Amino acid sequence: MRRAFAVLAVIVVVLVAFVAFTRRDVDVPFGEEMQLDDMAFNLVSYRTSPTLLGGVAPTNGVFHVVGVRAVNLAKRVDHRTGAIEPHLIGGDGRRYEVSEAGQGALDAGRNARGWGDTLLHIGDAVEAEWVFDAPATLGDARIQIIAPRAALPGLVVDLAIGKRRLLLPTSALGPSK
Repeated sequence: MRRAFAVLAVIVVVLVAFVAFTRRDVDVPFGEEMQLDDMAFNLVSYRTSPTLLGGVAPTNGVFHVVGVRAVNLAKRVDHRTGAIEPHLIGGDGRRYEVSEAGQGALDAGRNARGWGDTLLHIGDAVEAEWVFDAPATLGDARIQIIAPRAALPGLVVDLAIGKRRLLLPTSALGPSK
């Protein structure tokens, strides 16, 4: 019995070492496609704004408005976008969620919120703009796409192969704080 535990322990140590030495985060440049399972994402636009429709002002600095395109690359299944959430990650590692006030102001004339819970058939694509309230200078900022309903599989993928994030154009973001 001890021998079986020893063999199991060695296997676990080898797997952990393998993951530790092969894992790396991937930052995809602005405009290039990032694939997560059967979905692909890319940034299609980026701008900042001191205010949005109706004079809504940010509390952290400026609104960062990021256009994201999602494509269903699956061969046999449709996907819904409702469980997919983008997060803005600043150069200092701080995470910013979508600004409810900013998103509401942006979508006021569109009668929609982001891409909502759109059903994407095989090969379909959808674009949406997301609003984040964050400091004007973020450094090497990134957009990380998260699917909360797939938290455990996402965590396993992050641990095994690294996080995949979309880089914002750094020329527009200024120096890191």
